Amino acid sequence: MGDSHIVGTGLWDQTIFGGGVPAPAPGPAPAQTLKTAILNPAIRIAGVSLAPQRPIAPEILAEACEMYNTMVDLWATEELMVYHYYRTVQNLVPQKMTYTIGPGADWDLVRPPRIEFASILVFAGIDGAGVPIRRPLEIRHVQDRASVTLDKTYSAIPLALYYDMGYPIGLVDMWPIPK
Repeated sequence: MGDSHIVGTGLWDQTIFGGGVPAPAPGPAPAQTLKTAILNPAIRIAGVSLAPQRPIAPEILAEACEMYNTMVDLWATEELMVYHYYRTVQNLVPQKMTYTIGPGADWDLVRPPRIEFASILVFAGIDGAGVPIRRPLEIRHVQDRASVTLDKTYSAIPLALYYDMGYPIGLVDMWPIPK
């Protein structure tokens, strides 16, 4: 529990409305946390706790949190109800085709379950300085790699990327290979 590498644990004990740690306020109702808004009522409805105000054992809350995180992770993996676009900017290395993506990889970030869209920033001007122009990249499936006859093609600007969502480290191939 509480390990930052577990997907979804950032939701535990965060305020649902407004985010962050709730400030003590003399208002009518305190901000609800995941525990009070979802887990406590679910545990009570399941018959584990008999009354709304009775304390629930910490190990039961910990297990309920793990189950909740697992459920949310599965929904995100299957594109059910959890929707989030994460924007990140990564540098390309000339003459390099394959990049690893994941914790401790070339692109050190949480490995995404999929890449739905990507673009490349090209700086128009002298010596790469100037206005950035965003050019969309075509997202191709790894299975489409078999249709590429000239795998080692080089270009100033890549046109597509392939994403192999291996676990724990994924692979991103740029095509054509940037010069």
